[in-house]
Amino acid sequence: MWVRDCIDSWQQRRCFRYLIYDTQSGDILGAAGLEKIAWTHGIAELGYWVAVDAINQGVATAAAALAVQQGFAVHGLNRIEINVLCDNGPSMQVAEKIGAVLEGCFRNKLFHEGQSRAANCYSLIPSDCSIRR
Repeated sequence: MWVRDCIDSWQQRRCFRYLIYDTQSGDILGAAGLEKIAWTHGIAELGYWVAVDAINQGVATAAAALAVQQGFAVHGLNRIEINVLCDNGPSMQVAEKIGAVLEGCFRNKLFHEGQSRAANCYSLIPSDCSIRR
């Protein structure tokens, strides 16, 4: 079902999801994606997750960087946002490692585990990545 939704969403340009897998074993390690695309403004939100076995191996950072590159170079986006719960240190580190700029902590930004929570909002624009469209 998830794969079918990914294909449909890609074709309709609603979101672009990328599967992360180990090229040696073929194991699925996680996913990264550009979601909530506002084409009028050329803005998308980047999300990423990795399996427990892939944490602290640079997998999320590499995948996030590639998704950002695709967002700017292929899909023509002008801005990519990353919203991270304020207590999610590893995800904040990924955002910082790919060069995202922290814009601030937004109250009630994400709904998580049944409650609205604050999240740090990071952003990237093409010049942050030296990516030319």
